[in-house]
Amino acid sequence: MKILVVNNYSMKQFLSLSDAGVCPAHHCWGVDELRNSPGVKLRFALFKIPSICKKLHIRRFYYYYLQLLFAFKAIGCDCIYAAASPLIDFMGYLKYIGFLDKKLIMVVHHPRNFSLKRQRYNRIIFICKEAYNQAINDYPDFKNSFIYQEWGPDLNFYGNKRANIKNVSFVSNGITNRDNYSLVEAIKGTSFRTGILCNQQSVPPNYDEKYKNIELVFNKGTMMNGQIMSYKDMVSFVSKYSICVIPTGAEQVSLCGLTSFCDAIALGMPAILSDTTRIYVDVNIEKFVSYYRASDINDLRRVMSEFAQAENLEELSKASRKYAESHDYKKFAQTIKTVILEE
Repeated sequence: MKILVVNNYSMKQFLSLSDAGVCPAHHCWGVDELRNSPGVKLRFALFKIPSICKKLHIRRFYYYYLQLLFAFKAIGCDCIYAAASPLIDFMGYLKYIGFLDKKLIMVVHHPRNFSLKRQRYNRIIFICKEAYNQAINDYPDFKNSFIYQEWGPDLNFYGNKRANIKNVSFVSNGITNRDNYSLVEAIKGTSFRTGILCNQQSVPPNYDEKYKNIELVFNKGTMMNGQIMSYKDMVSFVSKYSICVIPTGAEQVSLCGLTSFCDAIALGMPAILSDTTRIYVDVNIEKFVSYYRASDINDLRRVMSEFAQAENLEELSKASRKYAESHDYKKFAQTIKTVILEE
């Protein structure tokens, strides 16, 4: 089987990084498992719109150019796999009008981030529970093609490294749509030792060096554009702390913080999540997770205080790691392999 893999960052690069032990395999979205299957040949296509297109107001034109380029690249392929929507929307439309007979598989990350009104796909994998439930409600006739499969951590990458739970502390290591302002405000007036790993996009504007209990590390790069701090260095930084905080803002409408959550549970860290992250964990069962009202500083401080006073932090840490083991990346990768290779 010949498969065209479409993604918004270089999948070939991340396969190489994963093979070298530089980053965890879950950033390969199951392609690492696919390539080892007998008879499978992979092609790769990168969905990336240059910033100049936005400035020249030709972003939509370039989008359709990429879609047509992907269609040509898919000649001779049996399947097109997109690790995120809406990277192959136009091909979904071509399939709808009968111009494309390839198998189309895509992963949906965010609620209502695709349409089936004039698009068709063989299978859609949802990593967001809310998006999955909305899709069933919006498109009940297609529910048999929907699969909910959580995206978990590649535990082999983290090895035996675990969070430091001897002394209660907090860490935020994400950059996308982070409300680190509220986190700093919640820490003010407390003795909570807190680490914040951020870039220019997520640096808290209210941070001041006088806050001696806050360790702020500014990281200019990302894994996609020449990260200054390596993934392993980032994991080492995070593991100095005991509890992960994922503070997304009240305006957040998409799945956010899932990579940070994967890092946290792989390290056995309890987690505090904003109620807008769209990360679904049943807190009635999984006590290592607590939600707070997004951008509510007092509520965030309350939840942090509850963890700081918890006498069962070691048990919560074990529960977090156990959750990672039962939701690890191997399950996601196997689902992708099965769905793509099925007749």
